[in-house]
Amino acid sequence: MATSGELMRKKPDLIDRFMRAYVRAIHRAKMDRESTIKTLAKYTTVTDPVLLAKTYDFYMNKVLERAPYINMQGMQNAIDDLARTLPAAKNAKPEQFRRPTLPRQN
Repeated sequence: MATSGELMRKKPDLIDRFMRAYVRAIHRAKMDRESTIKTLAKYTTVTDPVLLAKTYDFYMNKVLERAPYINMQGMQNAIDDLARTLPAAKNAKPEQFRRPTLPRQN
């Protein structure tokens, strides 16, 4: 997920509330397997309980992090992709975009 520096400067309270809600949602999904699987079924057309369980396991173990830390390599990959169409991004480094108020960066 990403946002603009302008939004972070103008609405830090919004960013803080979003991140807190996101962390709570991750925690709830990891702690309440049955409810999360029901939610997956509701918002997808999947009805097969085995497939829903495998989907849950995949997302909880491979996609969602324990906490939403900033992945510096992921940021570099995004910058590299952007640099293909925006020459100014070629010299950008992930460290330029860190904000001390955001979660730990790894």
